[in-house]
Amino acid sequence: MKQLMAALLLSTLDQAHAVEAIVTDAPILFADRVLIGTDGEPVRFRGDIIGAGPTVISFTFTGCQSICPVADIVMTDVEQSIAGSNQVRLVTITLDPLTDSPQRLARHASAIGSVGRQWLTGEPHAVFDVLEGLGMQFGSLDEHASFFVVVNGAGTDATRVPEVTSGAQEILEALGALD
Repeated sequence: MKQLMAALLLSTLDQAHAVEAIVTDAPILFADRVLIGTDGEPVRFRGDIIGAGPTVISFTFTGCQSICPVADIVMTDVEQSIAGSNQVRLVTITLDPLTDSPQRLARHASAIGSVGRQWLTGEPHAVFDVLEGLGMQFGSLDEHASFFVVVNGAGTDATRVPEVTSGAQEILEALGALD
């Protein structure tokens, strides 16, 4: 798994450096919009996800062939690192709600071996409101930022961790620093 991650990272390094500059320093805001999980059930992002315990958020879309697979691998490593712990919530939000239905996200999660993560999609306006509040700025799906958002348990403090320099350990350290 680590070799695959390294190969993916090297193959996208030029793109990643360009994308890293897109990561914003803007405040992190948690829009309270209704999103949909892979089970088809609605959840309020601010009301049900944020503030319900420490949370790590990643971003992906199932058609991505560049940066997203690396984020998926890193989050799967985080899942494995905290296996058996119900203390940290792991969430992945699609960047492509027009394509990524709950069923498609469920198939993707299964294909990459994700078992302890909540995958979210929803109505495009709701997903885009949440993404904007988290600082995800992109013009097209091929040009999106690449970072994780780490949120403390109360939902009162959060930070962005750039993906291109991060592995599971860095994400868990960032989480520990917020508590």
